[in-house]
Amino acid sequence: MKLRPAGESGTSVAEMAVVVALLGVVLAVSLQSFNSFQSAAANSDRRLRDLGEARTIMAVLTKDLRTASTLCSISASDVTFLAYLNTGASAPPNEVRLYATGGNVFEATTPPDNPAAVVDCTTYNGTPVTRPLGRNVTGTGTLFGYLDPAGNATASLNLVRSVAVTLTVSSAPAQGVAPTTLSGQVWLANVAAAA
Repeated sequence: MKLRPAGESGTSVAEMAVVVALLGVVLAVSLQSFNSFQSAAANSDRRLRDLGEARTIMAVLTKDLRTASTLCSISASDVTFLAYLNTGASAPPNEVRLYATGGNVFEATTPPDNPAAVVDCTTYNGTPVTRPLGRNVTGTGTLFGYLDPAGNATASLNLVRSVAVTLTVSSAPAQGVAPTTLSGQVWLANVAAAA
C-alpha cells in the first residue's frame, strides 16, 4: 500500500472492500445460525404438540377401556365393547367403539335399542354418537393388541383380559420431525371379573 501524503485522512477503496467482505461473511454465518435455531425451535414445538395430542388420546382410550364390561369385537385398529360409560346409575351399558381411520381416532357410543331388554352385543342397532379423540395418528393398523391373563397375545374374545395400546402421532413427518409414540397396557377389570 502507498503511504498517504501528510494531512490526508480516511480509508482507501481497498480497505473498504475488505471491511465489506468481512461483514458479508459475518452476516451470512449469523443468518445461517438464526435459520438453524428457528428451524430447531419449530421442530421442538411440533414435537411438544404431538406429545400433547398423544397424551390426550391415550388418556381417553385408557379411561374408556377401563369401563369395558363385555368385549364385542376386536381388531388391531378397532375395539367394540359394552361399558357403563355416560349412563345413569341403573341404566344398561352403552356400546362403545374405539377405532382409527384416516389418521384419526374416534369414539362411537350407542345406547341400547331397548333398555328394558337383556343387553348383549347384538342389541345395539341405533345411530352412534361419534366424537373425534385425536388426529395425526400414524400406524393405525397396530393401535390395539390383546393379551390373555398370562400376558400373551390372543385373538380370542373370551381370553382377553388386557389391551396393549401403542399410539404414534406425527403432525409433520415431511419436515423431519420424529413421530411421538406412547405405549400402555390397560387391565380390563370388569371383563376379568365377569369371566
